[in-house]
Amino acid sequence: MRGTAGRNSAAEHQAVMLWNEEHGRHSHAFQGIFLMDHELTSADAVMRMLLTMDVPPPSESRIAHMVAGVVEWRLTDVRALIPAWVLRVVGQPADPWSPGGVPGWEYPPGTDIPGPLLRRGIVLARSEFD
Repeated sequence: MRGTAGRNSAAEHQAVMLWNEEHGRHSHAFQGIFLMDHELTSADAVMRMLLTMDVPPPSESRIAHMVAGVVEWRLTDVRALIPAWVLRVVGQPADPWSPGGVPGWEYPPGTDIPGPLLRRGIVLARSEFD
């Protein structure tokens, strides 16, 4: 995307994460969410909106749910408008998933999980983004 100071859009990040997931590079796919988050949090509100205006292709992958959750969370932080494509990504709230993928592993009770992630069934603590 032009005009974004060399940063990749959320749609571009999602495409790379999905490619990594499809090619069995799950740790690379997971790492991509932190890179996208860093690019969003290091930008002002206007730049965050520019980085999230491109609509990624529809996907039922948990990666897409995670991207939409982080985008909503980080736009809400700066009181920016949430793009319609983000609001259309419902996720799977009845079937929670953690990107670490370790069966039986759970965060301790009271762990702070951002609402936009949790509403989409993504269980990833706020502290993971620090």
